[in-house]
Amino acid sequence: MTRRRKKGEFLLVCAIGSLLLGLGAGYMAIDVGARMNELRQHGVVSAAEIIDKQAREERETKVIGGGRRVSQHTTDYTLGLRFDKHAATRHKDFVAGTPLETHGSPYLTPAAIDVSREVYATHGVGDFIEVTFIPDIASYDKDSFQLTETVEEQSSFAFLVRWYLGALAGIALGLWGIIRYRQLNRQHG
Repeated sequence: MTRRRKKGEFLLVCAIGSLLLGLGAGYMAIDVGARMNELRQHGVVSAAEIIDKQAREERETKVIGGGRRVSQHTTDYTLGLRFDKHAATRHKDFVAGTPLETHGSPYLTPAAIDVSREVYATHGVGDFIEVTFIPDIASYDKDSFQLTETVEEQSSFAFLVRWYLGALAGIALGLWGIIRYRQLNRQHG
């Protein structure tokens, strides 16, 4: 015996998916905004020297229905850095125009950071780039260590508005789909 489908079941599934995507985008916007604001409030800026550049390519081949193979190619760009964590200017002061401190410590802290293709292409080994980090944290991970330009971009009003608008659009579309599904089934009930 075959189950008789109700009208709009596909619409309901799409609506729930859209609602979940919208909620996920909203969570991401809140998470990214909180991390970047933490760096802006408590972070310091230091000039880091690029000592190494690596582009790591990954290829993945998947077999999908009918024996077809689909290849996916991604490249991760990483900069190896060293910087004097003691020669740092507070992020607020740096944005206000205070020049970076120069300490001259013989002990430089190594770090590696993933960057975009554009940043990777425009900077070479030996160049200096500003990094923002929270000095109390011993390990420099993606939550406590970023390029200063990334912090500025991802904490900007325009960046967050795009995420919030995307989240609201997904939520609104999901709610509309659920309401429309209920209307269709009431009419044909």
